[in-house]
Amino acid sequence: MSSWQAYITCLLEDGLCRDAAVVAISPRQILAARKGGLLEQMTAEEIDTILGPDRRSFFTQGLTIGGKRCSVIRDNLLTKGDHTMDIRIKWVDKDNPGYSLALAKANRVFIIIQGKRGIHGGTLNKKAFQMADYIRNTGC
Repeated sequence: MSSWQAYITCLLEDGLCRDAAVVAISPRQILAARKGGLLEQMTAEEIDTILGPDRRSFFTQGLTIGGKRCSVIRDNLLTKGDHTMDIRIKWVDKDNPGYSLALAKANRVFIIIQGKRGIHGGTLNKKAFQMADYIRNTGC
């Protein structure tokens, strides 16, 4: 198990999250993720869109994560002291409901978590922020 995999275990253990990933900012790659989860399927292109300088297009065009269409609810990823983003997977049907996602950036990695059905995005945002803050304080 990689040291990053321990962060995934920690993020999933309280039962609020159904998926989690730690993603390197450079080079853009997934360092750890829940096996078989949506976030494990994120592409370098999707990561580029999230981290890129164009902060407007995904509000109008949306974005994809692991191939699933998503809407950006709040983007404070480049805001000093916050570094978070709230995202919602678009509802397809009763078998594929929408889920909240939260993303928080540390120095060299970002954390992205997917909540279980019914878990509010604000709860996930706080959880992701706290983990990224912890990682940031360790120098990563």
